[in-house]
Amino acid sequence: LGGDVVVVSDQATPAHIVQHAKAMGLQGVTTLSFPTMARGQSTDGTGNSRLVALKAVETGYPLRGELKVARALAAVPQEEKTTEIPAPGEVWMEAGGLEALGLNVGDTLSLGNSHLRISRVLVHEPDRGAGFMNFAPRVMMNVADLSATGLVQPASRVTWRFAVVGADAATQNFLSRSEE
Repeated sequence: LGGDVVVVSDQATPAHIVQHAKAMGLQGVTTLSFPTMARGQSTDGTGNSRLVALKAVETGYPLRGELKVARALAAVPQEEKTTEIPAPGEVWMEAGGLEALGLNVGDTLSLGNSHLRISRVLVHEPDRGAGFMNFAPRVMMNVADLSATGLVQPASRVTWRFAVVGADAATQNFLSRSEE
């Protein structure tokens, strides 16, 4: 799940739910994910496009579990655990997406109106689901870069996830209040 309790919606998490979590002393993070097209441009000037599962994350993600990344695309990646998220202006991409687009770490990925540098290979994320969208290669970006892409529009197929962690009693109380 990436947290103890997760509120999932096709709209931004209502402010009163976020405020309620904070008032209860819970730590929370929001992620947004949706399918979109990505265009690659490698250092040799070639490029093409591919459907990807874009995920925008904020500092603190993930609250539970571990992210694993590699610094280069390799047959056997030298993966490392990280508590970081992609820096603004950068993305992390799964190996399958890099290979499909003929890209590597250091190349540029275009998402909507933005051109972002691929800084790491995404190896594992703790809250990766098995839904239809998750069969496309994952691209992870900093939520600070999302608006510049211009990809979130009315009728976009965005899923908002607000995950929280905290003491058991507080998370259970939050869960019961959020269901009302």
